[in-house]
Amino acid sequence: MYVALECVIIYNLVAFLFAFSLFCYGFFPLSYSTSTKSSFEDFPRAEYASVDHRPHTTRAVLVVIDALRMDFILKNENMKFISKLILEEKACLYRLQVHPPTVTMPRIKALTSGALPSFVDVVLNLGFSEMTLDTFLYQMRQQQQRIVFYGDNTWTRMFPDMFERKGANNDSFFVNDFYEGDQKITTSMKSELNTYDWDLMILHYLGLDHVGHVEGPFSDKIPGKLSEIDNVVETIYAALFEPYSNITRPVVMLTSDHGMRDSGGHGGSSPSETNIPFLIINRECSESNETFLQIDIAPTISTIMGVAIPNASIGSIIQPMLARMKKEELLNAMLYNTQRLVTKAKPFLESGNEYFRNEIYQQYEEAKKIHREGIKHKLLSESSFKRATVLYKLVSKRVSQLLIANYKQHNLLFMAIGVIIMISCAVIAILQMTNTEANVSIRLISFLYHIFIFYCGLRFLSYLNGHFAIGLLDVVLLITVLIFVINLQILRCSFKIINITQNKGNSNSLATIDLNAGYIGSNRFNLYRVGFLVTIQSYSGPLISTLMLIHNLRQTTQKHRLSLIPTLRRYVVAFMTVLTLLPISCFIVVVTVLKDHLFVWTVFSPKIIYEYCNLFLTLIQILFVILFYPTPIP
Repeated sequence: MYVALECVIIYNLVAFLFAFSLFCYGFFPLSYSTSTKSSFEDFPRAEYASVDHRPHTTRAVLVVIDALRMDFILKNENMKFISKLILEEKACLYRLQVHPPTVTMPRIKALTSGALPSFVDVVLNLGFSEMTLDTFLYQMRQQQQRIVFYGDNTWTRMFPDMFERKGANNDSFFVNDFYEGDQKITTSMKSELNTYDWDLMILHYLGLDHVGHVEGPFSDKIPGKLSEIDNVVETIYAALFEPYSNITRPVVMLTSDHGMRDSGGHGGSSPSETNIPFLIINRECSESNETFLQIDIAPTISTIMGVAIPNASIGSIIQPMLARMKKEELLNAMLYNTQRLVTKAKPFLESGNEYFRNEIYQQYEEAKKIHREGIKHKLLSESSFKRATVLYKLVSKRVSQLLIANYKQHNLLFMAIGVIIMISCAVIAILQMTNTEANVSIRLISFLYHIFIFYCGLRFLSYLNGHFAIGLLDVVLLITVLIFVINLQILRCSFKIINITQNKGNSNSLATIDLNAGYIGSNRFNLYRVGFLVTIQSYSGPLISTLMLIHNLRQTTQKHRLSLIPTLRRYVVAFMTVLTLLPISCFIVVVTVLKDHLFVWTVFSPKIIYEYCNLFLTLIQILFVILFYPTPIP
């Protein structure tokens, strides 16, 4: 059976795309956490529970200012009221560190669940998929606590049934909206402040982020937006604290989902993108110079609202925020969260360093002993209280870091299959550069025999890897075997040695994507139109080069009436294939070897997403060359 060489090239690209998808599935699991929900049964046993787990406030407000950098809130001239509250010790300002990717949807997931989102959420950020993870929003709903929301429609798509009342921006990605959307949020906020049927109000302002995308953080519009935020905080403070603060014990929290890079935009891991403020207004906090994590917000808010901490949370409680809480209540909250984290980390502790494991267990048991004795004798001295608090805090932070370090759950089987297929496809692409035959021979009987042998081998490996059921995995394995066998047939009949090196560079920061390009000639967000325009802008160089190549070859053909058209076309598409597949294959091999490297999420992961899109576009470009390259002139 003979197959046209151009069909082999197209097949090679499709097979490579399939292998790349398998690799990404193994490298980027769609969810690092289950949808299991916490319950009150998870609270510490009765020997510790000297007080009930109840809300520590009746009204709380969470204000999320999209792209608010830490240095923005430190500018006294722009945020005078907030600065005044901090100076008068009526508010506390903490520094939070955000884990990449610094885009909105993954950050909302981290903020509400306390879990580290998958890097694939960067792609899902445009789709706003409904969130199934346990969150403090879900826990509040379970306790009949009411939540209202106004702002970025990412929230309403992620949590469609969580809010008693809601008002979402219709076009959150319309980056030219600096003021109108924020003004609607403020109007709704003022109306809600006059009602008393809600427990938590969430506001998510987008104007500052939009200014950053279009004009950058040093725009002359930034001071005005910061003053607008300051006025919002002053309005909330006047409504909640001045009339009934002694009765309701209100809490106002102001933070951001991510920061903003100096050149505008976000998505990377620079300090200006990953360092954000966390302002607490409740007259009960204490100052701290520590740097906390964004995932610490979920267990802290859960403690304040008196609900179970989300099941997926791996953050620590921000203890200075609860400094004036009763001793027994604070120790119970810290025990509860520390107990959860130690239980989650037990497999990693047992298989890790023995000295570290023993030290963690020793500190944890000492804290519990002090706590237990204090509850038993109903006498907890100040020194014992501080000692237990310090130990709980130390253990929870160290275990939290251990869980973060081990949060990568790679599927090595899918990664290995993907890498092997990608390498074989890259070798085939190189060999096609020197193949002068128009067709490739494939032996049908040998083809079917090898499919059966390879499938049995891969099924046995998957059985050893813990996959027993027959289903989707078998479909993947059959496709994999099919590609393996075809590749072997092609390599067998066209193997020649060739040495080629190609150096290719690419950006490794998602922050370089310009969303503003998606709104050329439009003032509304449409996922497909904006996505298409942003893709064209991001990959304009390769696309223009391909179009110029097609144009120049057509002009040359018509001018000189060349007779080697089919051969030239094969060389063109083969050369384009090599320039794409070879660098990607080398890069994927490096990523596989360095999958536990410190920069795997900040450097390698963004480039994988870029290269995946680049591969897909290359396939389209080669199809264009085949379709529009002229046929031989008689």
